[in-house]
Amino acid sequence: MAVVRRRDDPIRATDALKGTPTVVRAPPNSSDAVLQRYDLLASTGATCDPTAAQCYTSLASLMDVDQFVRYIALFTWLGCGDYIDETYFVSSAELDGAFLWRINSWDTVRLFLVPVHPA
Repeated sequence: MAVVRRRDDPIRATDALKGTPTVVRAPPNSSDAVLQRYDLLASTGATCDPTAAQCYTSLASLMDVDQFVRYIALFTWLGCGDYIDETYFVSSAELDGAFLWRINSWDTVRLFLVPVHPA
């Protein structure tokens, strides 16, 4: 299992260290491979046409898209602004051996407080 912390808000984007995704947990000697899998997910999301069905198919081969959309919708509805900029993605091998990224909810103690970054 691997965990990557995505950090992507305007404040951190200008800082090379703070704006970089971080491998929080990974099997020994696999951090580079984990970041390569994460970078593939990030680049696919950034470059595909969101109106094309192929975009969903491409992303769904790398992550649980439906779970991610439900997570974003729920936290937006709840008014929590502290979820989109620092997201934890968890990846593990599926039964077929492929890796699939999923969202990992975190920091729910802030859920009903004033948003750090308004949604």
